[in-house]
Amino acid sequence: PRHRADDYRPLIQQVVQQGRDDDTLLATFPWQVGLWRAYAPQAGLPLSSGYGPQIWLLSERSVTWGEPLRIAITQILAKGTLWFPGLRSIGSTLPTEIERFLAEQPTAQRPVPLVDTWYGNTTLRAWRQLPPPKLTTHAVDFGAVHLLAAGVTPTSAASANTPLRIDLQWMAPADSLHGMTIRLLRDGHQWANHDRDQLDAVTGLIVPAGLPPGLYEVYLGVIDAGGALLPVVDIPEPVSLVPLAALTVTVPAESVPAARLPIQHRLTTPVVIDGLKLLGYSAPENVPLAGESMAVTLFWQNGAESVPLRNLYLSLLAINRFGMPGNGVAGWEGWPFETYPTTALAPHALLQTPVEFALPPTLSTGVYQLGVGLLDPVEGSKSTMVPLGMQPIQQRLIAYTAEQPPIPLVPPVQFGTHVQLTGYAVAQNDEAITIRLYWHVLQPLLPPHHIFIHLNDETGRTVAQSDAAPRTTAGRAPTGSWLPDEYLVTEHQILTPAPVSPAPGAFTLNIGLYVPSTGQRLPTVVDGVTTGDHVTVPLQP
Repeated sequence: PRHRADDYRPLIQQVVQQGRDDDTLLATFPWQVGLWRAYAPQAGLPLSSGYGPQIWLLSERSVTWGEPLRIAITQILAKGTLWFPGLRSIGSTLPTEIERFLAEQPTAQRPVPLVDTWYGNTTLRAWRQLPPPKLTTHAVDFGAVHLLAAGVTPTSAASANTPLRIDLQWMAPADSLHGMTIRLLRDGHQWANHDRDQLDAVTGLIVPAGLPPGLYEVYLGVIDAGGALLPVVDIPEPVSLVPLAALTVTVPAESVPAARLPIQHRLTTPVVIDGLKLLGYSAPENVPLAGESMAVTLFWQNGAESVPLRNLYLSLLAINRFGMPGNGVAGWEGWPFETYPTTALAPHALLQTPVEFALPPTLSTGVYQLGVGLLDPVEGSKSTMVPLGMQPIQQRLIAYTAEQPPIPLVPPVQFGTHVQLTGYAVAQNDEAITIRLYWHVLQPLLPPHHIFIHLNDETGRTVAQSDAAPRTTAGRAPTGSWLPDEYLVTEHQILTPAPVSPAPGAFTLNIGLYVPSTGQRLPTVVDGVTTGDHVTVPLQP
């Protein structure tokens, strides 16, 4: 394709990776079938492979909404998932008419939306008919909207692109612009997600291939018009995601094709190490910053009857002056699943192994080599490292000169032994309050911490808040990237439901640092005396 927006390969890859054998892709143009024939083999799905999805071309001519299309949709949904790439060209109403037809079905019979992705001027949608779950009460206050009840079915699913149905009851304004996110988590790692730009009564999630068996949680979050997660209000610890249900993930009864794995970078030739076939990997889409965590997922298929006990090692190598990989600058060793070792893998089983490791804050901006291998945890011997690809890393601009805060804190408030808050600034309009925090770093702060700011009224009730990883006007500034004796200014925004009174004493700000995975806050110290786990300052314009 001449233009990236016209590239159909990512769309086909998503259908292949998230599809099932009983799925059907509904094509409304002959050229969509042609692109599938050209590109599907590159995505690991040759048309002669014997597994789906199948292609249903409605007509060689222009397709309009009507009874034949309604019948086709009904027949497809009766056997499996309906995939529909809707071309949003000028004057085209067909995608909207299909979506309206499905959304207007009675709630209990409504097809479940599973996929909602834009590719240039095409929207990729997927729906499946699933029975409704039993609802349970979930009284969750997100401020602007309230979750009243929720249900998830099934509660046990094979790691084979199994679809889930999630039913939700909301109390929200009719003109609400909020969206939502559904996420599948285990031990803090996100295995799947489905984001929607509206608050659905019925939505879904696909349990991907290659998950280790065990207990997972389905979580829900609410997204504001700017794309940020809304925090839950009136609770002691900052939380933006709430659990809806536990999900038991099981090993598939039959082998799943390797093409179903959600691989971002597929190896041209898979590499076999001690019986395990390395198929590819996924790395951060954005350039990681020195001092933050880097997440890498490796994708495997068991190619032997039995595999010896093995651990992983992942290395990030500097490039020497000859352009060759040199010394290791960061990495990880171990096995991510305590109850699912390599010896438990069945023949032909698929597996995703997510790994996360910290990048030193002193890494210079440049390109590094990423490599992986297996190691024997008993003998300590390592296999030859397999090079995966080149990984760019960027270091933040560091300032060692203090900027004078408009509202200084004298004496400064120290958080743990890591950083001092020397002052702040406030600017506000009818919709939001912008707060700038002035910091003096004493030492790096790991694991990464978030900054919370609670806006409290005169009774002490939190009426709005901000809760996020630190950012400056230049971009991301994770606490792991903060260097000793550095000065930086972080910027935060609190969306307010109504204009905030500037009267002295009417509102205050509670400011603190915490670990998002545990909620653990850093203690505050003033003049050598511990004062709590946050600082309270007046809201001063």
